[in-house]
Amino acid sequence: EDEDEDEEDEDADEKLLVQGKGFPGRGNSMTLKPSPPFHSPVRTAVSGASTPDSLDGTTVRADDRGDEDLTLFSPRPSSAKTPDPPGSGGAPLASPSTAGQTQTAPLGRDTYSAPGSQKLKGHTASADTVPRNGSASIAHGHTYNAVDGTESGASVVPVHVLSDDEEDEEDEPSAAHDRFVVKESDPEPGKAEYLTYAILKEMEERTPPKLVTHSAGFKVWSPLPNDVYTASPSQAGLKLAATVGFNASGNQTIHWHPTSASVIFAAGTMLVSEDIESRRQRHMLGHRMPITTIAVSKDGATYASASGRYHVQERSEIRVWSGIDGSLRSCLHYHLSDVHVMEFSPDDRLLLSLGNYQDTSLCIWDLAKGSLLCTTQLSVPCHGVAWDPTSYGEFVCVGESNSVFFFLLEEPETGAQLHVHHTGLDLAQPQKRSSHSVDSDSEEDVSIPVANVEAACTDVAFSAGKLALVAHSNGSISAWDTSDNTCTHVWQTGHSCITHILTAGFSVMTCDDTGMCKLWTIDMSRNAVMSLQKQLHTHSPIMAASADDVLGLAMVATCDGTSWVLRWDAEEKVRLLSSPTGQIRQMTLSRDGMYLATCGDDTTTRIWSKKSLQQLMCFELASKKAAALCVGFSSDNKRCVVGYSNGLVRIFDLVKGCLEARILPHSSAVTAVMFSQDDTSIISASKMGFISVNSATTGMKLRTLSEHKGSQITSFVSKRARHTAEVWMACSQQRQISIWNANWGKDTNNLIDWITLETPQFNPEPDLVEQPPTLAVFSPVDDEVILYTSYSTTKDIYLYSYRSHEILRKFILHQWCFSLDVSPRGSLIAAGTCDRVVRIFDYAQGTFQDFLGHGDVVRGTKFSRKGKHLFTCGRSDMLVWQAVL
Repeated sequence: EDEDEDEEDEDADEKLLVQGKGFPGRGNSMTLKPSPPFHSPVRTAVSGASTPDSLDGTTVRADDRGDEDLTLFSPRPSSAKTPDPPGSGGAPLASPSTAGQTQTAPLGRDTYSAPGSQKLKGHTASADTVPRNGSASIAHGHTYNAVDGTESGASVVPVHVLSDDEEDEEDEPSAAHDRFVVKESDPEPGKAEYLTYAILKEMEERTPPKLVTHSAGFKVWSPLPNDVYTASPSQAGLKLAATVGFNASGNQTIHWHPTSASVIFAAGTMLVSEDIESRRQRHMLGHRMPITTIAVSKDGATYASASGRYHVQERSEIRVWSGIDGSLRSCLHYHLSDVHVMEFSPDDRLLLSLGNYQDTSLCIWDLAKGSLLCTTQLSVPCHGVAWDPTSYGEFVCVGESNSVFFFLLEEPETGAQLHVHHTGLDLAQPQKRSSHSVDSDSEEDVSIPVANVEAACTDVAFSAGKLALVAHSNGSISAWDTSDNTCTHVWQTGHSCITHILTAGFSVMTCDDTGMCKLWTIDMSRNAVMSLQKQLHTHSPIMAASADDVLGLAMVATCDGTSWVLRWDAEEKVRLLSSPTGQIRQMTLSRDGMYLATCGDDTTTRIWSKKSLQQLMCFELASKKAAALCVGFSSDNKRCVVGYSNGLVRIFDLVKGCLEARILPHSSAVTAVMFSQDDTSIISASKMGFISVNSATTGMKLRTLSEHKGSQITSFVSKRARHTAEVWMACSQQRQISIWNANWGKDTNNLIDWITLETPQFNPEPDLVEQPPTLAVFSPVDDEVILYTSYSTTKDIYLYSYRSHEILRKFILHQWCFSLDVSPRGSLIAAGTCDRVVRIFDYAQGTFQDFLGHGDVVRGTKFSRKGKHLFTCGRSDMLVWQAVL
């Protein structure tokens, strides 16, 4: 039965956004040279730290086209030590029957003895990462040490609130705050078992602010691995070489540190530090949930990363890392929701953290002790915080309802005390202040009504003269004198919401939710006139911004997954990093192994250079109505075909960088698509199980296959055959695999074999949110042999001969498989599981090793053409592994 071939397309008028101009040629390049330092803030000296003063010779290309003379991964070599060569000591693998015990079976073809693999419990936290002392009570003035669980000497006294009317009057902690602090009877300060369902439900139901950078985050359903079987670093079969992409859904998840010439960014649950000049990366693992925000100390010697809670009855996690060697210094817990903002004090001794709209707590941490110094609960969700660089212990916090909080931290011998003065343009009575428009020469004092400023302060930064510049959601900037906490000036810079503000003396850089970056100067001699100097447009809301000491060079990251280097003197921007922003649905390699393609829920199809790992082009639907679910290359790499959730199939010309054709072969979502081996036909499948064969030149439907009717097709695989044009497979969600012998040029397609797997007689695991797909790949070394796995009675991978119709061997899996591939050399099998593990098997012996790095289900595993590298993808992060053996 054929599907409806109605050509009516509701999406006919949508626009297609294309980045990149095709494969030939190279992109523009520029050398990054930081401007001379504006001032020398207080910095902590770090013994042995290398902090180069310049970035001379560092080239950042906007579009690297993957030239032939580039060495594979030379821009991003691994920071790990050189692995032992095969024959001098191999990678011990856990046998399926005796996993976790000492093994002598190596990963390679040769046999040699090696130590046993190490068995790690995924749910067991080590004693130095989770606090275990239950006697601490933050509510009554004590603090807990987040490293060893002991109480520290600092204490938390009741917060002193200096109101506008009674500056010396002390406010009692609110009832809402009492519900969100640790009580005397709590068993573990790092946990939150005492939380009731009502409190958690109330937090979940709170309405998030409209500010684009104050996101509610995203949840992952993938469970943590119960058992992980690993080898020592010198004997592992894979080495993590590089990570591609950063978390574009958080706030300030990427930071450029000009002194150390490095970019620090979050990729899933991993914190990455990359040297701009050498492109070497250091990877810091440990978070269980995606990182929502990061912070970097002034001297670059300390990093902080925060992630949300994994279980409902847990607290969010802040990890403090050494910026020199990447080691973990402390693990901190207090916030009940995602951490929205973190900021180091000017001397890098303290760390300030702010929860998001669900838990508006403010915490100050003593980094030397790894403990909580003091905390308070804010009355409104806050978006930005800044320490006063000239006055120790003073900082400003801004948030909703145009609230401005001026804090003073005192640390007497009796314990830390935190004083706060809460004000704002909507809280104070309208009064006479000096108001000046941009480039205005007027010196007239006018009354500033409350209605002139909308109900949110979005960011804050300190300029010269002890002025705190506060950005607002209606595009205005207000200046506050911190000596008396009063507003002195208001400038209207536009009508878009300002997301970030950076300062250097009287120079100001603003970024807004339209992607516009502007550079301003404030002339105090002309009665504080703010003048626009330059502007650059990134065409997407800014979610992270950092700059050097004089605002000569800056780096911004946008919500569409692109980070830009802004060079204000030349008024140019160059793309630095790119990243998918939504769930990656499929990752595939071109047949010659030169290019990598990803597509996902953000409607984008991104083409990457396998050599440089740089994004070459991006095809995006402007309407954002249809997700890109599957993608495939033609054999000559000149075209790619993409299937969408609205039934459309689009063909893109990769040479011209444009849309070539659009066809509508299905009335439901397209779940699998590929070119035939001779590029004359396009085979696509729908969610309803129909397979359509269309002409690649005219788009005309040639035939429809309905053998899988009623069962979603999960994947296609094809290869050239000896006696025919190609052999291809179709896998369906109902545990069915069909193998075909086709010659599309002669209009022949014959069924070779049909595999139906047994339906499981048990209920799915509670952690399994979606059903694992049916997967199959051809063996590169054994003719007429495939490997397959599915959601059946077992989780194993089977080696099957479709000539003799029998199972030859099986490979043991302890979790459901969501991606599968075999090395072209036939030595390794890679499987990505739902518990975030990449497991590799020795093809001949069946022994295996596990590797961690992803923060969600591993939905893609692809070996390079020669099998030297393995590409894996999770939610929006991609990892590149070097195959050692």
